[in-house]
Amino acid sequence: MRRSAPTAVAILCLLSLSLSLCGCAPKTTATPEPATPSVQSVRVGDTMLDYRDLGGTGRPLLLVTGFAATMDMWDPAFVRSLAANHRVILMDNRGMGVSKAPDGPLSINQMARDAIGLLDALGIARADVLGWSMGGCIAQEMALARPNLVASLILYSTMGDSTGILPVLDRMAAMTPAQLQQALFPKAWADAHPDVFARLPARTRPPDMNIIARQYAAIGQWRGALRDLPSLRCPVLLLGGLDDWVTPPERLRQLAQAIPGAQLEMLPQSGHWMMHQYPQQMAWLINAFLTRTALAGSHEPVTHLALPGAGVRAEMAPGA
Repeated sequence: MRRSAPTAVAILCLLSLSLSLCGCAPKTTATPEPATPSVQSVRVGDTMLDYRDLGGTGRPLLLVTGFAATMDMWDPAFVRSLAANHRVILMDNRGMGVSKAPDGPLSINQMARDAIGLLDALGIARADVLGWSMGGCIAQEMALARPNLVASLILYSTMGDSTGILPVLDRMAAMTPAQLQQALFPKAWADAHPDVFARLPARTRPPDMNIIARQYAAIGQWRGALRDLPSLRCPVLLLGGLDDWVTPPERLRQLAQAIPGAQLEMLPQSGHWMMHQYPQQMAWLINAFLTRTALAGSHEPVTHLALPGAGVRAEMAPGA
């Protein structure tokens, strides 16, 4: 029997907090983490948004995170590898950071307007955008609303509409913390890499149940972007895991079919949280994609980004 939305969200909040404790285990490396820029806040429309500007050179790269997540939950090694070549900007969706959000309904389109407003507030006229999961939905709406602002899209483990996603969130809600931890990564891979749980970044503050409930509703009410995606003219890289049970491979293939010239890269033995499995490989794929699109200077199909020695299985969009 399906749980009510409030019950499901309450349990998801508790599981999110419990699971974040995995990232509090002693680190397995003695290498000190580089200093992280402090969180800044800026007013965008009716709310304050929290963000971190990691600096760096090159075109700005905005990272938009997913359901119930904060900017601190990106894999640190993944982010460092991206920041070596780009001006990386991390952001919290409204209400997920220190700054509180105003009351009222929330939507995917509203969160897209927030992200656009952040770039505008920072004086950024053109940026690449990476969206993970729900963040990928937000990124799609950004590119459709402001095509001159979004230079390219990287859509990681996401979907083109909300079909079937709420039952997946409810499935998470039905899990114990131990079961959810086991479901993060493919079992064979996790058994071979038990140290991964000690490397997960810890949540820095308790989740806001009210905001997460509004995100849950926003996902369910999103009509999707599939009907509009054929009009996209920016380069698009789709990244997914062949073992992702949250946004299965067919969701990425559906996007690839809808977006002209989209590049689809599927990683084996990879789940929804695969940035914690293959941070360097994912960053390599993204950096190579952004380098090639910048050199091309226009919307042209990007040559397959084969990753030597990593066992990456690539799938091209039809006609790409």
